[in-house]
Amino acid sequence: MISHWSGSAVLFGILVAVFCGEVDAVSYRTVAIEGGAAPGTMPGVVFADIGTTPEGDFTFRPPLLNNTGQVAFIATLGGPGTNRGTRGAWIERNGTLELVTKTGTAAPGLTTTFTSIDRLAINDGGQIALTTRLLNGREAIWSKGDDGLELVAQSGSPAPGTEPGVNFGPFVTNPILNERGELAFYTLLAGDRGQGVWAERGGSLELIASSGQPAPGTPEGVTFSKQGFSQPAFNDNGSVAFRAGIVGSGVRYENDRGIWTNANGALTLVVRSGSQAPGGNAEERFSLLGDPRINSTGHVVFNGYLEGSGITDGNDVGLWKQVGSDLQLVVREGPVVPGIPAPGAGPDVNFSSISSFSMNDAGHLLIKATTTGPGVDAPHNEGFWVDRGDGYRLLCHEGMQAPGLNPGVRIEFSPLLALTMMNESGRFAMRAQLSGDEIDGTNDLGIWAIGEHGLELVVRTGQLLEVAPGDQRTVASFASIFQFNDRGQTAFLADFTDGTSGVFVAELGAVPEPAGWCIMLAAIFSVTTLDRRPRIARI
Repeated sequence: MISHWSGSAVLFGILVAVFCGEVDAVSYRTVAIEGGAAPGTMPGVVFADIGTTPEGDFTFRPPLLNNTGQVAFIATLGGPGTNRGTRGAWIERNGTLELVTKTGTAAPGLTTTFTSIDRLAINDGGQIALTTRLLNGREAIWSKGDDGLELVAQSGSPAPGTEPGVNFGPFVTNPILNERGELAFYTLLAGDRGQGVWAERGGSLELIASSGQPAPGTPEGVTFSKQGFSQPAFNDNGSVAFRAGIVGSGVRYENDRGIWTNANGALTLVVRSGSQAPGGNAEERFSLLGDPRINSTGHVVFNGYLEGSGITDGNDVGLWKQVGSDLQLVVREGPVVPGIPAPGAGPDVNFSSISSFSMNDAGHLLIKATTTGPGVDAPHNEGFWVDRGDGYRLLCHEGMQAPGLNPGVRIEFSPLLALTMMNESGRFAMRAQLSGDEIDGTNDLGIWAIGEHGLELVVRTGQLLEVAPGDQRTVASFASIFQFNDRGQTAFLADFTDGTSGVFVAELGAVPEPAGWCIMLAAIFSVTTLDRRPRIARI
């Protein structure tokens, strides 16, 4: 990232303190393999990619992994009684795969059948939420626990909490399932009636907010607009945070967005565009707001753009956190980069952009940022930092030696390929691209996770992976989305050079209690989507 940090002494110190050590053996468990029998279906039906469908060409979608080690996934089927659109959803229970449902099956409680299974969620109790399309042309959200599949909401049906005649429209995002088995979702309303956010608690749907309703914390007559609602954040206590647009008297382009939460009971305004930004001068105001995150203590974090006197492209983005009713600046472009002291870093190396963030239940924050200043190498100017309440420290950076690989092979953060995940046990895994000698398009991608001896290689393109006894296949690629749980297990979807694919769980050797700041992290990294408008080209 910073050229002075790549010197041998500094690099050796960083690697010894954080990443060095022996390499643990990695064990792999095959969850499902293309061509393998699909449990719960007719004899001869297998997991198979049988051609392009309206939903795309795939055998498996990236798997989900909960903290008990259960895997859930959506897959395409081939064989007797199937067609090119036959899909199903599976979950592991007691070490075996169980069919949740598949297309062509009767939808419980409805006089129609499933035609597509689109989205899936799982919690640690093994409960599932999924979004489906139906033969009657509607969409539906379902939950599945011990009592089977139950309907939560259906497009075209009345939207609870709204005026008579207002119905649900298409369900455009994933349902969110918390550890209490409660659901939250954002959806469009039929007939161009706008949008809204709902939560399902105790078997009944509760309206959180919808277009046309008064927007709390704003002047009388100001309501939620027909556009601008974000995917809600939903915590394990059933609290919601979301971004939305507003309309009404006094609302202009500069102040027509806000973030709301019900973490303290009633729905309250966290922040509104056009308001003064804490941590700056009196003339610095929010211009754009990003999607919020909320943890189980009710803390809300969001990122945003600033405008006003003294604001430039180098200091106009930051993160803010609400604790109770207090809104605080967390970090902002422009301050000196914190991290491991290193020769040549200097006092003039600054954050030039903050592109994503995550927060855990302890309030620890992880950010991805780029830097600028003396000694910064432009191709290697990106890294991840963590704040555990004692200031930001560097986690990893572009250009560092790739753990588990030959000297000179380095980590690269391609915008489309880099991903870091943190679990609630204080360990992390990352997916990154590689560069260096003997690196090409067949072996330039890997996933790393914390093992007994530090950050260790889990899987890499070009390696052989045993999918069954005596059956080894070469990894050609793996899906951009992977999962990392509190047990230190990694679930991923791999494609092989022979054209097949499969779902796998990898596990390193025994993992000790975290010992250093670098592995005392606890968060799930998620790319944060900023409220983009035509004038915005960054983040």
